[in-house]
Amino acid sequence: MLKNYFKVALRNLWKSKGFSAINIIGLAAGLGVCLLIVLYVVDELSYDKYNTKAERIYRLDADIYFNNTGFTAAVSPKPLARTLKIDYPQVEQMVRTNYAGDVMVKKGSNFIQDHHLVYADSTFFQVFTLPMVAGNPATALNEPHSIVIDESAAKRYFNSTDIVGRMLELENKAVCKVTGVIRDLPQQSHFHFSFIRPLHDSYNNNDENDWLSNNYISYILAKPGVSRDFLQGRVDAIVDNYLSRQLQDLLHTSTQDMKKQGNYFQISPHALAGYPPAFQ
Repeated sequence: MLKNYFKVALRNLWKSKGFSAINIIGLAAGLGVCLLIVLYVVDELSYDKYNTKAERIYRLDADIYFNNTGFTAAVSPKPLARTLKIDYPQVEQMVRTNYAGDVMVKKGSNFIQDHHLVYADSTFFQVFTLPMVAGNPATALNEPHSIVIDESAAKRYFNSTDIVGRMLELENKAVCKVTGVIRDLPQQSHFHFSFIRPLHDSYNNNDENDWLSNNYISYILAKPGVSRDFLQGRVDAIVDNYLSRQLQDLLHTSTQDMKKQGNYFQISPHALAGYPPAFQ
């Protein structure tokens, strides 16, 4: 019986070949487009899910409007994340990063350009899940002139990942001791880098109390059960207090005065889970 149904269907399709071809091609194209959309959405939503604490990690993003000029970016003042951690027990940990971009690395007798160096607080591995194949994540970024590199970089420069204690020379005669080797970052990560150095090794360490300079990408790890709205309220309170005080001292204005003039300085915590790709 089923065989007869197929025969009848094939005969009807053959009788109207043009009409049948249009329908089949349209159906195939529609299914193909739907499948591509599903795959794209699944890929976008999978970003940063390798972090076991992704649902509790928030990035502090700035939204500034001043003198008819808007500025929105994933940056914040250097003291902000640290102050949140000190002032509010609901913030479990924090980490600040500063991207240096490409770096020159010595291989043999020559320097070659390699990709993506970042400076980070020693708490980096307490916030993000970046498994180490060599070294201790609890102490890897404690020492000055230390460096953590990924597996690919370790194999490029040492042909091995068992290299803790070896020396790596960077541009400007910066010689760093390798204190850890991490697995290569997954493709579905909103940041990508091969080298991590301690933040206190960066070029500028005189801005620990500079609330008016937004040069750092900062993250906070909230304790379980702490909502984004709660964090937003605490961020607003700190900005209105510390930043407003510095605005008053240097520019003789405040965040409240800015609002009255149609200007604003807003910093918002955004959950890490679901970030689109950035900082490649």
